[in-house]
Amino acid sequence: MFKIASLLLSALAFVLLSLFSGNEKNEVIVDQQLPRSIFPGQPFIITINISKGSNNGFARLLQTLPEGYNAKPIETKNAQFLTSGQEIKFIWTQLPDEPEFTIAYSVTPPATQENTFRLGGLFSYMKDDEINRFTIPVEEIKLSDFSAAQLNESAPN
Repeated sequence: MFKIASLLLSALAFVLLSLFSGNEKNEVIVDQQLPRSIFPGQPFIITINISKGSNNGFARLLQTLPEGYNAKPIETKNAQFLTSGQEIKFIWTQLPDEPEFTIAYSVTPPATQENTFRLGGLFSYMKDDEINRFTIPVEEIKLSDFSAAQLNESAPN
């Protein structure tokens, strides 16, 4: 339920931001929502808001996760969700009809890793028979030093 509420809240914020900032030039805007910190071995959600303007054709979103991280789709908006090594891909033969939409996937980090990692990406799309690209700004996620086992041991009985 928390996942759905978080996804809906992110989508609502993105739609409101799009309404007030305007997208008169039909520019593409891609914004990722990441947690600032996560726990090793505990899944977390990456939400990506896409404002595609009037673009309707082929598109691909690509992100690369660190070694040992696993991803599962939550919301694809009719994209094909593929993983190859550490690459995550959403591929649309035709983008959704709505000018703004939200996709999401769940990521599980390895149970033993501690530190931080950086995540950005690339959204490629066809416009006027040319490939255009939007670089998703890199953001940092901090891994807490607590493991899943430590969290379970500290839980009250």
